[in-house]
Amino acid sequence: MSTEVLERMAFELNLSHAVERDQLEVHYQPLVDGRSGALRGGEALLRWRHPELGLIPFRRLLGAARESGVIAELGDWVLHAACRDAARWPAVDGHPALLTINIAIEQIIQGNLPERVAAALRDSGLPAAQLELDIDEIILKEEHGRIHAALKALAAMGVRLAIDGYGQGLSSIPRLRRHPLHAIKLDPALVRDVGASEDAEAVVEAIASMAGVLGLEILGRGVEGEAQQAFLCALGCSLQQGPLFGRPLAADEFVAYLDERSGG
Repeated sequence: MSTEVLERMAFELNLSHAVERDQLEVHYQPLVDGRSGALRGGEALLRWRHPELGLIPFRRLLGAARESGVIAELGDWVLHAACRDAARWPAVDGHPALLTINIAIEQIIQGNLPERVAAALRDSGLPAAQLELDIDEIILKEEHGRIHAALKALAAMGVRLAIDGYGQGLSSIPRLRRHPLHAIKLDPALVRDVGASEDAEAVVEAIASMAGVLGLEILGRGVEGEAQQAFLCALGCSLQQGPLFGRPLAADEFVAYLDERSGG
């Protein structure tokens, strides 16, 4: 067996024990009103504080989490930890701060996601209206009946639902209307090309128009410059996040950031 394979197996094994070893953290990417600069909430991002490799972002963990079968467990941990954190967030400009969390398809298919979300809200005291669950666009293409049932149950609880990374697969309008969605989040690759590619701008304009017809909010992810910010705002895409608005912050840092913005 090669060294590379052994290292991957060791990495996956250590990841499977990260929860019990208290090595996981949630950081928060600011969610901002692009028109006013007002802070509106934060996106929960999993981090693994590896004893040897340091702080590892989730994008580097995703493959190992799926291979080792722990992605649903990690997602459940993030759900509970982030809801506890968000329950102590102060309101900003009179608006309760919105918590957004990415949900893996494995968490939906396992069959008890609505119950797990209800437990996280109950245990933390976070109102359902302050929670948004972000679902990858690829899930729209799945015909699994359990997916629609889970999303319908979550919407009935008052939880917001958004499609994340929209713009690569460009799911059809009938697929979007099939589920009780509240928002569409643009794929960062599309946003990144705004100002550099007329094709990307045309796609973003088309998505914004479609979202308006469907009554869905639209959010821009991966905003890096003021030109992108202004372009999105002109299309009615006021909620934005990305490097332009700040890096992800550890839980306590994010609370301090909210306090500062709320005048606390």
